[in-house]
Amino acid sequence: MTRNDQTEEKLTPKQEDFITSLLTQPSIAAAAREIDLPDKTARRWLKLDHFQQAYQQAKQDRFTNALDMLQSGIGTAMETLHKHMTSDETPPAVQLRAAQLWLEQAIKSHEMNEMEQKIAALEEIVQERHR
Repeated sequence: MTRNDQTEEKLTPKQEDFITSLLTQPSIAAAAREIDLPDKTARRWLKLDHFQQAYQQAKQDRFTNALDMLQSGIGTAMETLHKHMTSDETPPAVQLRAAQLWLEQAIKSHEMNEMEQKIAALEEIVQERHR
């Protein structure tokens, strides 16, 4: 590996800025423009393996952070649904919709639990066959 190859494996500050811009802009061209990067350079960087890996990791990190934020509100959402599902002050149509959402989520949760059990059983079978 030459010295030039080694330096290409690490992102430059400008490449890091480009990744940040890619996460917020609607297109490659807009992301490049935001940081005064020539479009040709942006597209060349997108072909580099180490850049793609860093970009994919940044997208995954952003998605994970968004999921964490969603999970932090689950308790409040369930309390709100329950309140409107059971309150005499809530219009019947809203009560019905809240109940529908509650049931849908309960069914999905049950289906997920069943699926997890089936997957665990299949994984156990696969492990036994490989012994």
